[in-house]
Amino acid sequence: MQGFLLLSCVLLLLSGCSDEYVPFPRKYAYPRLSLPTETTYKIFETETCPFSFEYPAFAEISRNSPDSCWVNIRFPQFDGTLHVNSREIGGSGLPLEAHQEEHRRLIYNHAMKAARIIPSPIDFPSGSGVKYEMTGEVGTPIQIFFHDKDGTETVTMSFYYQSAVKNDSLAPITTYVKAQIDHLMETFTWKE
Repeated sequence: MQGFLLLSCVLLLLSGCSDEYVPFPRKYAYPRLSLPTETTYKIFETETCPFSFEYPAFAEISRNSPDSCWVNIRFPQFDGTLHVNSREIGGSGLPLEAHQEEHRRLIYNHAMKAARIIPSPIDFPSGSGVKYEMTGEVGTPIQIFFHDKDGTETVTMSFYYQSAVKNDSLAPITTYVKAQIDHLMETFTWKE
């Protein structure tokens, strides 16, 4: 009986090794990334929004309604959207600090998923604020709270991915999008 079992194991082992290895496409893989090597820009400017800025020409702009300043800048090849919205502080009855605290509180709701939340002060000729960069398995790697020099207008920006790909695979895209958001902020101007 032991001889039969030993012979069966040897035959099974030898029959499994007889075929040559033939590679085949794997079901799961990392997504192919092709980032633009050169970026051209368009200017976003409307009658209803109190600001203008430059955004990448390959991105698509949509608005919730023509008379609002809720702007979505969609990056179709990256499956992500930068949400930009504006608020006049005087109309809310709250001071600038209350708006800043509200935004900070919303950011830290991501603390359960984020490995780190890194706040950085930003200062441009058109205003100042705070940029929050988040690492880990979060859907929004960057958010910005920005206000004009007078403290009368605020803008919040949030970049969200619409995919379930792991963030380590998205790191090159996130780096590229952060550079585009930095360019947007450098060209951001408030209307007089």
